[in-house]
Amino acid sequence: MGKEKIKIRYIIFVLITMGVIFFGKITRLDNLNAEKNRRDHTRVPTL
Repeated sequence: MGKEKIKIRYIIFVLITMGVIFFGKITRLDNLNAEKNRRDHTRVPTL
């Protein structure tokens, strides 16, 4: 019983950690893309 609880807790911990890292990577990529787009729009007029 005790070992089973530890294993479940460990799996949940790993899943949460991976989710946080994955979410952080996605948001960082979105921020980089937004920065690049903003810089391109301000630097190059499209006419």
